[in-house]
Amino acid sequence: MKVVIPAAGIGKRLRPFTYTKPKALLPVAGKPIIAHIIDGLKGLPIEEVIIVIGYMGERIQEYFHNFKDFKISYAIQKEFEGLGHAVYQAKKFVGSAPVLIILGDTVFDVDYKKFTEADTGVIGVKEVDNPGRFGIAEMDGQIVKKVVEKPETPSSNLAIVGIYYFPDSAFLFNAIEENIKKDKRTKGEIQLTDAIQVMIDRGEKLTVKRIQGWFDCGKVETLIDTNRFLLSKENFYPKIEGSLIIPPVYIGENTQVKNVVLGPYVSIGNRAIIKDAIIKNSIVDNGAKLRGILMKNSFIGENACIEKELDVLVIGDNSEIGKEEI
Repeated sequence: MKVVIPAAGIGKRLRPFTYTKPKALLPVAGKPIIAHIIDGLKGLPIEEVIIVIGYMGERIQEYFHNFKDFKISYAIQKEFEGLGHAVYQAKKFVGSAPVLIILGDTVFDVDYKKFTEADTGVIGVKEVDNPGRFGIAEMDGQIVKKVVEKPETPSSNLAIVGIYYFPDSAFLFNAIEENIKKDKRTKGEIQLTDAIQVMIDRGEKLTVKRIQGWFDCGKVETLIDTNRFLLSKENFYPKIEGSLIIPPVYIGENTQVKNVVLGPYVSIGNRAIIKDAIIKNSIVDNGAKLRGILMKNSFIGENACIEKELDVLVIGDNSEIGKEEI
């Protein structure tokens, strides 16, 4: 089996953080989003993981430079033409092998093995209140009869969450290739949903698996929600003398913490310095320096420096608020 992880996007909704790193490398619960995805694959009979890279793709290659658990290859998406186009870049690596596709900016609480044991193709779905924001699946009993990308008038509330399994990947790639040749687009892009609909129209039987733990990390608010979930799942509980830690809290390596109240649901990266602060439900990236602040529901970028009493912060990499050296 091959695994394809599309991670080429620019991540406009996550600026200013994605000015300096790809969104797949933004941290939640002590490691990048894409690292949580890779961790969930361990134990599966995987021959190769293909990461589709584009924007700042070299940063993703650097992160996995010494990775040993799977063979990792990289397909490059030079033009951002949509999810179907991104998946198609992996064709030469996958061939006709069974393929599991997982979006690179989404964390799932799911057993991937249950997807790959199916005899038919499987699409991960979840019932939502606002299906018009997503691709949706319409059902005929247990079989998918139609998929539509962000419909104006949704006929189903089953959102497609970003996990797909196809036992015969050649059928999928042929459908995408046909749409590329015809320049078949929805919302201006070559969509994976359109290729799946071609497969359905030609007799492919697809089923769905309902997902409860679905965390789309496309915005700062959802990053913080994902961080909260993952910290709760791992139940991180560091002990720092002279400070109050309210679990769950993750603290990275070589980080200095002095006279603080942290938690619940705080993740702090490596080499950070936190002094005289109260922080809850927030993410602080590697190398950030914070002093004398009251902060909640916030995301502080890599190497940012803050010394001020504030409440909610969204501060990008290498930013500075305050004057004194921390």
